[in-house]
This record gives sequence, C-alpha cells and structure tokens, in this order.
Amino acid sequence: MSMKDAPERAVRRFDELQQAHWWLAHPVGTIRKYADDRCGALAGLVTFQIFLGMLPLLVVVLTVFGQLVEGSEDLREAAIDSALRQLPVVGDRLEQDVTALSADGPWLFLSIAGLLWTAAGIYHGLQLALNQVWNVEGVDRQGFVSRHLRALLLFTLVVAASIGTAFIRGEQLPGLRPGTLADVVSAFTGAVLAAALLLGVFRIVVAPEVPLSRLVPAAVLAGLLWELLQSVGTWIVVEQLSNARDLYGVIGFVVAMLLWINLLARAALLANEWAVVSWRGLWPRRIAQPPLTEADRRVLEALVRNERRRPEQVIDVRFDGDAAEHGVSDAEAGEEDRPGRR
Repeated sequence: MSMKDAPERAVRRFDELQQAHWWLAHPVGTIRKYADDRCGALAGLVTFQIFLGMLPLLVVVLTVFGQLVEGSEDLREAAIDSALRQLPVVGDRLEQDVTALSADGPWLFLSIAGLLWTAAGIYHGLQLALNQVWNVEGVDRQGFVSRHLRALLLFTLVVAASIGTAFIRGEQLPGLRPGTLADVVSAFTGAVLAAALLLGVFRIVVAPEVPLSRLVPAAVLAGLLWELLQSVGTWIVVEQLSNARDLYGVIGFVVAMLLWINLLARAALLANEWAVVSWRGLWPRRIAQPPLTEADRRVLEALVRNERRRPEQVIDVRFDGDAAEHGVSDAEAGEEDRPGRR
C-alpha cells in the first residue's frame, strides 16, 4: 500500500481498538454525539445569550442585595465576590466597573425589565441546546407559556444562588488554615455547590420527559468540570487576556470574557452528552464508516426525530439495506418516499 493509505489504516486500527474496549468506546461515543448535535454552535448561542444577560444580572443583584443588607458592607462584599468569583481575572475588572443603582430611580425598573428579557433569551438558548442533546422531540418540548414561566424561575434561581453562595462560601471552616487541605476542601465545596446549582438549571431547562435521575450524573460531572475550569481558569484567561489586549486593546476584555463563558457552556453540554451516552448505551460508534453500528443508527435516527413538531406528524427513518431486510424492493421503498405518500 502507498504511504497515503497509512493514515486511513491507522484510523481503522484505532477504530477497531476502541470498539473492543468500553473505556475507549464510551468517550469516543460522547465526542461523536457532541459533534452530531452541533454542540459547538449551540455553545456559541448560549455564550451570546449569557453575555447579554450577565451585566444586567450583576447590576440587579448588587442593587437588590444592597438594599436587603443596608449598612453591612461585609455582606455586600461577600455577595460581589460570590458572583464575580466565577470569572477569574475578568471578575476583578467587572467589580471595578459595575455599581449598584438607586432603588428608587427609574433605571432599576428598566434594568429589571431588560434582565427579564435577557433571562428569557438565556433560557431559550439553554433549552434549545439541552433538549437537542437529550434528543427531546419538538412535540414534547416546552410550550410558549411554559417557556416563559420557566425562564422566570431560572432567573430567580440564578439570583438566589448568586446571593446564597455569599453566605456559604464566605464561612471559614473551623480548624482549617490556608493551605493544601483548605484548598481541597474549598474545591470540593465549590464542586458540590456547582453541581447542585446546575442540577436545578438542568431540571428547569430540559423538558419534563427526561427524568430528574438522568440529570443527576450530568450535573455532577458538570460541577466537577466547572470547578476544574475555575482552578485553571486564571491561567487560561490571563494568557488569552494578555494576547487579546495586545491585539484588540480594550476590546480584549470582552474577548476574554466570551472565551470563559464559552468554555463553561461547552463543559455543561459535554457533561450532558456523557450522561445521555451512558443512559442509552450509545457506544461503540464507528469512526471509519461504513458499516454503521447499532449505536450509530440510534443516534442518527434520534437526530431526525428531534424535528417532529406535531403529534399527527409521522417520521420513518430507514438506512440502506433496511428495505431488503424487510422484503421490500428498492423501487417500492423509493415510491413510498415520494411526496404525497403516507
């Protein structure tokens, strides 16, 4: 064989290897489904919506919380740190630029109205992405009224979490001094809090057809990934922010923020893909096709059924060779696929 066939042979060898070992087949199946669902594009949509809603959220949280704890500067600072700690380096810049509004002025009501509008956008982006990942058919997804009520519930959850974690993470554990053990406990606490918050977000966003028990593994993995990104986030953002400043100046701050939000969105989607693949046994997938594996067929069929919008709509998915297996000729199969045939 020629040298140009060497890469194809290597791919096929790895394909055979991963299909024979579940510990390789499962990650490959997760990555394949992540690509099949176009999660990169969906993460971009979620990033854009969160970026629009993040600053109004911070303004409202600072204003409302400032009124609730008026006179307690320590609690106010704890709330700010809790909300901005999720954005390494970039959060420090936001803390300098974002200030609270007057509670009796019209700008607060305008900010709340704008926040509700952007919260609806965040919810719509998240529900589109996660329902796609969980292969919820269009007919089973949330309706107009349900979507907006859930968007309001999501907004309430995020605001409550931004304030509540100020009390939890602000408490020092007795007997622990700053050091390795304290860092491990802090990271574990952060992962647990992130998993609990993300479980609430997933339950609100994903259609009720997906059981809560199936969302728990996704939330746990997403919480671990979230905390891992927090640990390495300073290095990531500092490097990108430094390069972005050299190239774009002040706009580099926006570039770094978008990068960080996109990493978090991709981590959340990847965690849900892992949970779906585990639940439905969507492995092994074939890298070098044909032929398709059973998992390949199930994933591709689910992608088509995602577009079912009405209960009376019937979708039939077939693959090459299915007609022969059922005793139907290729001509008859083609005739059934013509427009106007049921």
